[in-house]
Amino acid sequence: MRRRVGTLFLLFGIFMLPAGCPKEQTTPTIIDQRAQPFVLDIPVPKNFELDNRKSDHKIIAGRRTVNHIYRGSDDIQPVRSFYVHYMPLSQWQLVDEKLHAGVYLLNYKKNDEKCEIRIERVPASMFGKPTQVRATIRSMYAEMPSE
Repeated sequence: MRRRVGTLFLLFGIFMLPAGCPKEQTTPTIIDQRAQPFVLDIPVPKNFELDNRKSDHKIIAGRRTVNHIYRGSDDIQPVRSFYVHYMPLSQWQLVDEKLHAGVYLLNYKKNDEKCEIRIERVPASMFGKPTQVRATIRSMYAEMPSE
C-alpha cells in the first residue's frame, strides 16, 4: 500500500512539472506611438522628439515636402518593427526595405507621394538620444515649386 501511494505521488509530481523549457514570447513587442505625431500620417515612436533645428516641411497647393528628424533612445531593430507595423495603418505601402552598414531604409508609397524612413544609430548627444529617424516625404511626379 505504501509503495502504491508513493508511486501515485511520484506520477502526480511528474505531470505537474512544466514540459520542457519555458516558451519565449513569439510575437514581438511593438513600441507605442506618440499620441500626437508631428505629421498626421507619419507615426512616431512614443518617446521620440522632433529635432526642430534639423527638420523642415513645406505645403504648397496640396503638395508637401517633409524632412523631419526624430530622436529617441530605443534600439534600431524595435524602431524598424514599429514602422513596419504602423506605416500601413496610415495607408502607406512598403515598396522596399534595405539594411546597409547598420542603417535601415524603408521606402513607402501612398497615392502620388513617396516616403523614406531612415533609421540609424548616431553618437549620443548630451540628451542621450542615440537613435535617429529621418522621415522624408516627396511627390512622386513633380518637384515643389520654389517660392
